[in-house]
Amino acid sequence: MDTQSILSELRNTRFALVRWNQYAYHSLSGAKVGDKKPPLDPEQCRFRLWFHDKGAELLGHHPHFHAICDSHSHLHELHQRIQNHLHCDEIEHAKEQWKHFAQMFRHMLDTMIALEQSLEAHLRLQTQA
Repeated sequence: MDTQSILSELRNTRFALVRWNQYAYHSLSGAKVGDKKPPLDPEQCRFRLWFHDKGAELLGHHPHFHAICDSHSHLHELHQRIQNHLHCDEIEHAKEQWKHFAQMFRHMLDTMIALEQSLEAHLRLQTQA
């Protein structure tokens, strides 16, 4: 797979992560967004399915990759806590966990963007050669 294709796959995966974050946020606010719920189990997450299979094969050597993987599992743990608090009508506890979730999500997203920028720089070097 060439660098452009890897970059495209990485962006699609990032967009799936952003959608997952939106579903998580709306569940906290009580709004319903379609019939599908975001997966609580990181093993069932579209992001994980690509990232730990094809993504690991293609990007596993990159330091940003490992930071993203660690953050992803932690996000699912936080999301599970939020859902548990909501289920028990502990709205304030859920909102407190959301603060941690949002901070971790932002860090993960920034790391993914840095990885994309690294791939873009590599692609520019390839096209100049």
